[in-house]
Parts: sequence; C-alpha cells; structure tokens
Amino acid sequence: MLSLLWLIPALPAAGSVLLVLLGRRLGRAGTAWVGTGSVGLSAVLALLVCGSFLAAPPTGDAYRQVLWTWFDVGGFAPTIGLHLDAVSVVWVLVITVVGFLIHLYSVEHMERDDGFTRFFIYMDLFVFSMLVLVLADNLLLLYLGWEGVGLCSYLLIAFWQEDTQNVYSGRKAFIVTRVGDTALIAGLFLLFTHYHTLEIGPLMAAIGATASRGDPVLVAAGLLLLGGAVGKSAQVPLQTWLPDAMAGPSPVSALIHAATMVTAGIYLITRLNPIMAQAGWANDVIAWTGAITALVAATAAVAQTDIKKVLAYSTVSQLGYMFLAVGTQTYVAGVFHMVTHAFFKALLFLGAGAVIHSMSHEQAMRRYGNLRKYLPITFGTFFVGWLAIAGVPPLSGFWSKDEILAGTFNSGPQGKVLWIIGLAVAALTAAGISGSGPNAASIALAPNPLTLSVNDTGSVNVQVSNAQNLGAFEFIIAFDPAVVHASGVTLGPMLTGSGTYTAYLLGPLIDNTAGTVRFAAYTLGTGAGPNGSGVLATMQFQGMSAGTSGLTFTKVRITDRSAVIDAGAAATNGSVVVGSGSGPRMWLPTLRK
Repeated sequence: MLSLLWLIPALPAAGSVLLVLLGRRLGRAGTAWVGTGSVGLSAVLALLVCGSFLAAPPTGDAYRQVLWTWFDVGGFAPTIGLHLDAVSVVWVLVITVVGFLIHLYSVEHMERDDGFTRFFIYMDLFVFSMLVLVLADNLLLLYLGWEGVGLCSYLLIAFWQEDTQNVYSGRKAFIVTRVGDTALIAGLFLLFTHYHTLEIGPLMAAIGATASRGDPVLVAAGLLLLGGAVGKSAQVPLQTWLPDAMAGPSPVSALIHAATMVTAGIYLITRLNPIMAQAGWANDVIAWTGAITALVAATAAVAQTDIKKVLAYSTVSQLGYMFLAVGTQTYVAGVFHMVTHAFFKALLFLGAGAVIHSMSHEQAMRRYGNLRKYLPITFGTFFVGWLAIAGVPPLSGFWSKDEILAGTFNSGPQGKVLWIIGLAVAALTAAGISGSGPNAASIALAPNPLTLSVNDTGSVNVQVSNAQNLGAFEFIIAFDPAVVHASGVTLGPMLTGSGTYTAYLLGPLIDNTAGTVRFAAYTLGTGAGPNGSGVLATMQFQGMSAGTSGLTFTKVRITDRSAVIDAGAAATNGSVVVGSGSGPRMWLPTLRK
C-alpha cells in the first residue's frame, strides 16, 4: 500500500491538468466531478496509505519513495522523492480530508460564478503543491511546493479580477510572502554550504552527529528558516497580508488561509526540529514572535466588524499560538493545535461563506441580526466552531490550547510570562469571535400567524428594531396559499414620515401559487436614513379558506447607508437607476421575476 504514496499528490495534479485541457467540454457538472473527485480520491488513498503506515511502521519509522532524479549538476543530484513519517502523515490527512470537504462545499457555493472551472483548476493545483511541500524528501523539492502554494494563493486571492482591489490584495500577499521566502532560500544555501546536502534524512543525521547547542551556523540557519515561516504563516511583522487575503472566495479562505498553507511555517519548523534543538536562543525568538503575534492579532480581531476579517485575525492569532508551542519545543501540542484549528476554522469560514451568500455578499456584521431564526443550520454549525475556538471543554480547541499553555508554563523562567500572554490571548479570542457590532437590526412579522375567514381581509406588518441610518432592505416572505393570498404591500410609517430622505418601494412581486411575496425598498436623500424601531411595510392579505397561515422570511437583507446618494435618482418597479455622482455607493436592491 505504501508504494501508492505517489498517487496522493498525483491525483489533484491530474485533476488540474484535465480541467485545463477539457474544462470547456466538461461543463459545470463535469468540472465539479473532476475537481472535487480528484481530491476526494486523494483523501481516500491518503487514509489507506497512512493507515497502512501506522498499522505497520516501516524500518526507521519512515518510508522514502524516489520517483526520479530531478537534475545532476557537479555532484548535486536532488531527487523527486517523497518522505512519509509521523509528521507528514498528520499534514497529508489534514490537507486531503479538509481539502475534499471544502471542494465539496465549493461546488454549490461557486455554482453561478463565471470562473467556476478556473476556480477548481487553481484549487486542485494548490492541493497538489501543498502535498508536495509536506511529502518532499529534500528541502529543494519542499521549496518548490512552498513557492507553488504561494502562487496559488495569489491566483485565488485575486480570483475576482474585475475588482482591482482584489488584485491589489493578491499582489500584496505575493510580495510580502516573498520577503520570507528570500530568508528561507538563504537558510537553505547556508545549510547546503556547511552540510553539502539538502536531503532531509541525511541532513538531520549530520546535524545530530556533529552539531552542538548554540552552534552559530545553526542559530543563523534557524533564524533564516524562521523568516520563511514568519512570511508564510503571517507572523509579526509580516502578518499584514493575511487579513487582505479575505478578498478571495470563502472556500479559499477556509482551505488556504486557515487550514493548510498558513500552517506551512509550522510544518517547516517541526520538520527541521533537530536544527531548532541546537539553535539556542533562536527558539526564544520563535516563542516571542508567536506570543506577540497572538496578542496583537487577537486584539485586532476584537475591533473588526467584517465577518471574514474577524476570522482572519483570529487565524493569525492561532498561528501565533502554534509558534509559541514550537518555540518552547512543545511540538506535539503545536501540531495538535494545527489539526484542531484546521477543522474548526475551516468550519467557521464555510459558515461565514453561507452567511455572506445569504446576505447578498454583505460582510459587515453590524448589518446582521436574528440570523439564528433564518439560518438555523448555519447557526448551529457556526456555534460549535465558536465553542471550539473559544476553548470551551470538551471541544477540541480546549485540549490543544491547554497542552500549549501547559508546555509554555513549564518551559523555563520566561515561560510564566509567555503563559500569561497565552491565557490573555485565549480570552481575547473568545471575545473577538463573539462580537457582532452594536448596530444589528432585527425584524419581525406581526401578527403572525394570520387567521382569516373566507374573503376577509387583513394585514401583517414587517417591524424593525434597532435600525440605524436605514438604507435599504429586501424580503421574501412565504405564506400558505391554500389559506390566504397576498394582494399588496405599502410602505410603513417609519419610511413615510418626515425626514430629509425619500423612500422608494420596489415590488411587490406576488406569487399566490407558490405562496411568496417579494419586495424591497430604499431611502435616498441628503440626510440620514430612518433610525429606531417601527413598521417598515404592511402586507395585505385576503382569506381563501377558513384557517390560519404562518408567515416566514425566506430571504432577508437590511443595511444601513454607506454613503449619501443624490436624491435625484430615478426608480421603477423592478430596477434602480442612480445618478453618476462620485464616491462610494450604497447598496440598492433590484427585483426580478
């Protein structure tokens, strides 16, 4: 079974190549099968191969598979070879299993995107590159995978190229991580100069046999390797690229910028732990880098209102936790937290994607409210992820953070200070991931349910609470068409009262066969929009049979005003035309049958 190791990275690579060659002919369904299926098969094979490795470990507790010689120049002949041991087993399983689940989610999430095929080409290429990184038997091949995931990260952050800001975000990530990559390649040159090999096994054996703790060469190499890890894993001072990386689709954030690529720095330090064991005070630099990063990022997360940036900063913070672990030589705890974080952070990002999708791509949490009622499944899964990242027992985050804090506390004189910082970060993480902003508006239907006799008429109000500077809303409301039929919608007194704005109603679009009424409204003017609580709109109904009909929201979007727009805008039932003024624009709803 171990001889099939090469197929684990080969399958995603084949999927990416096949989509490049046949993507247009395959269509969306074929693209989904190839893109997701290739990673799914890789995950199944990874479970079988890694299971075989754990059930009957090979001699030396490692398996090496050489595929071919890469090149041979002056006696330097690196191979295209794979190395499987306890460390790479963990990363391979996380990459393939979590990667497959995210691919599966992406099929629906990206269904209507024009770049559907291109998205899966990039995602499969990323999975291949990440697997090469963690399975490489030499540091030159590891560096190839390292640069491959950096390229894919750039392509996926800038995926929606129509918005130049997304392109700038991708470029920023690419350039900032290049700073770290320069340090990494310098570290590899230093190691090769002194030990004349970049094969991981012989290199570690040579260091173990000849080096002593505090060896200046290994201290310098350790610091250079740390530089590479700091860039890829978004640690201070190179952490600024990761929050901007949220410009990409939510599945990208889940796979690359939460579960896998950003842990490459942790993998590098863990894989080369014999170097770190002799690197002396370089380990203190790693630990303090992690502690400072965790504290800075957790503090920043508390101040965010963008749902994805909250998760981005919390990711930087949790990566800092992992650096704190490996810097205090608590490698098992650091890898344990990498695994738990991969699952609960991917869950949170996918949950955030579902919320953003349901809120018509709105990411400002202060514009959310009462989503538990309208997205109960997403609420339940997101709540579990929140408990895990907050470190609430008995969920996984509690156990991995507890191991890191215990190892830090016992790591020496400075361990007590680092432990206090780690404990503060845990509290800040729970607070930061909980915030939803002070301006969340909530809506309700009253009366609900509605009881009418045959041919009787009645009305139901859409009521809002805690609205602040109301800009626009859009609702789809379902009812029982066997009991009542909708006949019309009028704006409520909250929008028709005095104010330096004008309210426009779009719709209603009524379907008494399906039992839905859809309508929207927005406010334009030179002054602030409505504030407080009141009736946004009133729906009229007629009884079709004696009985009671419950009413439910099936789509909700309500936002405040992000800019003052010229009140001279014109509106018609079904479309909105806005003047060509300068500056940011407020979201305006458009109804289509």
